[in-house]
Amino acid sequence: MKSLFLALILATTSAFAADSCSVKPPAGAALAIVEFEDLQCPRCAAVTGVVHDAARVYKIPLVRYDFPLPIHSWSKQASIIGKYFDHLSAAPGAKDKNLGDEYRKYIFENQPAVTPAGLRAYADTFAKSKGLTLPANVDPNGELEKEINVSYACGVTNRIQHTPTIFLVKNDGSAPVEVTDVDKLYATIDTMLPKSSAKSATTPKKKAAKKNVAQK
Repeated sequence: MKSLFLALILATTSAFAADSCSVKPPAGAALAIVEFEDLQCPRCAAVTGVVHDAARVYKIPLVRYDFPLPIHSWSKQASIIGKYFDHLSAAPGAKDKNLGDEYRKYIFENQPAVTPAGLRAYADTFAKSKGLTLPANVDPNGELEKEINVSYACGVTNRIQHTPTIFLVKNDGSAPVEVTDVDKLYATIDTMLPKSSAKSATTPKKKAAKKNVAQK
């Protein structure tokens, strides 16, 4: 059944996968961080601050993909809600352009206490903190779930085996570089920056990721 499910996802997204699932920087970016993450993954929660800080410090794009693992009971629904907030931020006139990222950070912070039955309460609490009210069904037509399925299919296309999977990718066609030790993320970025780019006088201090959390 699982194999059939994945086959259906891949079949319905093959045209998308031919280009958009390529691990590469956005147009105009020389270097980018690409991350496949799962909101129920303890290791993802442990490293998210380091990854986002690196993107901010080096002023490079962070391209994230939802990759909710089948072994996790609430991560896919959490990702769907995240997409709802992404769409709110992308709407014309939206005041908060980072609702999706802020929601994911909130879920990561509360991850140990979240349950399948309790996820909605956390989402409601986050929404209220932003002056918003979630609709009873955030995805009545299943469009947000389709986006998550496409994102997951991208991970399958790129043979993602675990979360988080973090790549550094350049726009020169070279192979992506996987960063398996997030404590080396800053140093690896330094080695991949374009030679014409001026480096700061001191390499930014990285935040040490938690070492006692098993990768999922």
